[in-house]
Amino acid sequence: MSKTLANLRTGLSYWLDEAGAIGGLAGGAASTESKQWINWAYADCLRIFPKATRDIRLKTGEISTASGIELYPLPTDLQWLRYVEAGWHAGSVASDRYQVLPIAYDERNLYYDNPISGTNAQRALFYYMQESEEKAIPTRQIGFVPIPGETKTAYIKLWYWPIGTELSQETDIILPFLEDYWELICVKAAIK
Repeated sequence: MSKTLANLRTGLSYWLDEAGAIGGLAGGAASTESKQWINWAYADCLRIFPKATRDIRLKTGEISTASGIELYPLPTDLQWLRYVEAGWHAGSVASDRYQVLPIAYDERNLYYDNPISGTNAQRALFYYMQESEEKAIPTRQIGFVPIPGETKTAYIKLWYWPIGTELSQETDIILPFLEDYWELICVKAAIK
């Protein structure tokens, strides 16, 4: 059965021995403060469990390449990048697609003008990730080397693990893979 914010509040109430007397929770488990604690615990559990459950809820995103552009913004809800593939465009078939391999940021200079050699040299594309601190809110970007030489719509496809959304309404449900751990969320919120 799906667990909601209301279920988590009930669980928190149990661990606080109700009435909010323990821990100084004014207003008990129904308070705004308790919702903040539950969301903190929920986000922490999402952070703890990705490796065991990362393929359960992968999302996809697309990047359209532009000639001469190296850096592209990543989806704002991206938590961890799982897989990157190139060759996705109108009229493409499965044999046109290929994996884009990760490289370290410091290694990117090795691949600008000298992609790997061999039969697939024309299909060699690598990516690195970087965080820009030029703005008040840092933006995460993905860079491709060698720099794409053509403009193609939805050419790169990303598979990634998204950030969980905040529970704000009493009927908001937690992600299905965390349902077995809902009591852990309650305990962590009570400890907070």
